[in-house]
Amino acid sequence: MEDHRTFALPPALWDDFVERSWERAPTVIKQPFGAPIASPDEVFGAMAAAVQAHLRANLERRAPRIRLVRFFEEGAEIITDLPERLPAPADGGAAGYFARVERQLGGRPFELVVSEVQEHALPVWPRLRQFVHGLVRRVGLPAARANVYSFLRTQQRTSLGMHRDDLSVFLFVIAGKKRILTWPEAEMRGREGLLPTARYDAFRRE
Repeated sequence: MEDHRTFALPPALWDDFVERSWERAPTVIKQPFGAPIASPDEVFGAMAAAVQAHLRANLERRAPRIRLVRFFEEGAEIITDLPERLPAPADGGAAGYFARVERQLGGRPFELVVSEVQEHALPVWPRLRQFVHGLVRRVGLPAARANVYSFLRTQQRTSLGMHRDDLSVFLFVIAGKKRILTWPEAEMRGREGLLPTARYDAFRRE
């Protein structure tokens, strides 16, 4: 079934965004589309497919150098017995996955991070292309690459802690809520050695 929804931002909005915000300051674009860019089921399905492809690559000894699938318990990364903590076809969806892993972990909070999800998000990929088209026309193609990361978590804080991204990031909240704390670069200059850190409460006033 053809998707007739539009996920392209108006040209004037992109013009203003590039002039005021692009690689200058964080900004929020409230409800940019008439519908979410992806449903929770679409995101989970793409993550599950990416996980299964990653596991197959590991078995065939052709896994990439960078870890495409990362799992954290209470903020600590787990690298042993990983497959049993990852989405499986028997889960039947996100709800089944969350329920199973919470049972396995005795209710301890966790976080799953999957990279290169766009390769497995066939219904979502055209929407993402439509979204970034207006930006690419104004700033050019990325020097390295564009990548889609997806996060599932039950814990309150990101496992990556307070950190500095080397990339420009668009964040879409598909389900739940997300609070982002940002700091002016000038405030952190000279303190880069502290990053990343999970002990950022002392910096909240800044």
